[in-house]
Amino acid sequence: MVTVAHAADNGDRKFDPEFQALQTRIDGTVDPPSTDPDRCTIPTNFHVQVQGPFANNTCASGRKTLKVVTVSLPSGGKVRRDSDKINLTCDPAPQGCDPQAFYDGTFDRIQKQIFNQRCATSGCHDSQSHQSNMILETGSAYGNIVGVTPTNPNVPVDWKRVLPGDSTRSFLFHKVNGDLTAGQGSQMPLVGPPLDAHLIDIIRLWIDAGAPDMGWVPGTEN
Repeated sequence: MVTVAHAADNGDRKFDPEFQALQTRIDGTVDPPSTDPDRCTIPTNFHVQVQGPFANNTCASGRKTLKVVTVSLPSGGKVRRDSDKINLTCDPAPQGCDPQAFYDGTFDRIQKQIFNQRCATSGCHDSQSHQSNMILETGSAYGNIVGVTPTNPNVPVDWKRVLPGDSTRSFLFHKVNGDLTAGQGSQMPLVGPPLDAHLIDIIRLWIDAGAPDMGWVPGTEN
């Protein structure tokens, strides 16, 4: 039996759909195990994103660890176990990183750098969990937040999750900024450190500029 760590979408905060794809391909291998040294699964692509860009176009290395555990069939009454780990690292360019080389516009940056990495994760705002009835995955996030009334009953009636043109009445901004009042829940993301201040400001600028789904809002392209 071959098991890939973090391949099951069962509430695991480190769930990774690329690991899930690898597990599916391993499970589909004909008659495992095999003594054929050249028997392989269908290739699986892994993407390792650098951390950033942040203020002043700075980035840090991104890392992803693939861990596979193999448990043999009983042989002579003894089960044998083998564990292998591959550390994948992506280093940013020495001269820094340009957000416009990574993303197609401001909302695309928010989607890929913030929502995909910190919000649309297992147990939070993915399509399986959809906490607060909100999905922040690619293709769903914009329609789930822009002009949508929050489900929290302690939010003023004139607020929206994102109210185009007004971050002060946009619950999403207050949730990531942490300036909440009693009954409005905890600062988001709930797991891990708060968002980088520069990314919070990008959300604010995007909302105040009308929350466009395409194009670059001034001040968010760096």
